[in-house]
Amino acid sequence: MSHLPESEAQQRPIQDINATNLPAHSQDPGDVAQTLDNLVTHSQTHADVRHGIHAPMHRLLELPLVHKLIPGIEKLASEYHVGNFVIDRTNGERFFESMPIYTRLGMHLLFYGGEQRKVLHSKSVEAVLRDLSVRQGKIYDAHDSVKLAPADYHRFHSPIDGTVGEVRDLPGEYYTVNPQAVNEQGFDVFTANKRAVLSMTHAASGKPVAFVAIGAMLVGSIVWTAGGQPGAQVRRGDELGYFAYGGSTVVVLFPPGLVAFDDDLRKNSEVPVETLVKVGMSIGRAVV
Repeated sequence: MSHLPESEAQQRPIQDINATNLPAHSQDPGDVAQTLDNLVTHSQTHADVRHGIHAPMHRLLELPLVHKLIPGIEKLASEYHVGNFVIDRTNGERFFESMPIYTRLGMHLLFYGGEQRKVLHSKSVEAVLRDLSVRQGKIYDAHDSVKLAPADYHRFHSPIDGTVGEVRDLPGEYYTVNPQAVNEQGFDVFTANKRAVLSMTHAASGKPVAFVAIGAMLVGSIVWTAGGQPGAQVRRGDELGYFAYGGSTVVVLFPPGLVAFDDDLRKNSEVPVETLVKVGMSIGRAVV
């Protein structure tokens, strides 16, 4: 993630992303898909991906590679901020999380995902995003690769004391799960994306809990550790698995009345604004 203080972020309007607000000569989805392909290839030989595929939008003025691939994008970056506000729950302060260039381009392709047009090598948007995600995952999983990865924590842990059940893999797409994409009307990326559903049983109540790991754009794969061992007993906080290169999203479904979420998370969600949560922090408590 790349952060800006709230005061700096408020100096420019936040771009409301749609299918026509990339530079006019760079809006064709085929050109955007080719740019993403070039950025993935660039990451194979350049260690610091902050200058390529993970370049934050507010730093594009400093990055000639991106200017070359997307002529005019630097003007867009000088006029708007692209991303979303987040609250740091340790101090209650808001900051701005600048969107990486690959996410911005991925959101552009979302507007064409439902169409049957071919955008790169006679492939659909969905096929291109799937292939790029697999390629990027292999690049960063390589034994000789020591590179900068996204800053978010990639592992996920059990929210309960309980018993591990079966994992069910559900096929799907590789759309970005950036908050702006999640909140965009007409998109339901959590149910459209590839996901793996782990069934668990809550130890104290015997009630079922569903732990859903959701794939996303440029996330190599979902890997289960303890979560892949049916019948295993886990404690709250034990590792269940991880995303191989790239953080994504987990959604946990609890039966009604089993969990009370922390007040600040509920209030921030009503705004809505994201909350920065670090490993080991409370998000709620069991009421059973």
